[in-house]
Amino acid sequence: MRDRLFRPNAPQGDADGDLDVDGGDFLVWQRQLGSPLVTSAAEWVPAPGALTLVSLAGCGLALVRQRQR
Repeated sequence: MRDRLFRPNAPQGDADGDLDVDGGDFLVWQRQLGSPLVTSAAEWVPAPGALTLVSLAGCGLALVRQRQR
């Protein structure tokens, strides 16, 4: 890949090195980057400290509302 980036005559989208931009270049790009719609379950798990922060914020709001009464 590095050698293809610095060739002055290569088209900008030429990913497979055949000096043209076509479906083969798209396939190289697609295989390298993968599908953006596929996500892992680990991305949706919140950080452990988030529950603590939300709990503290809720307690703080409850105390403020209680003092305003």
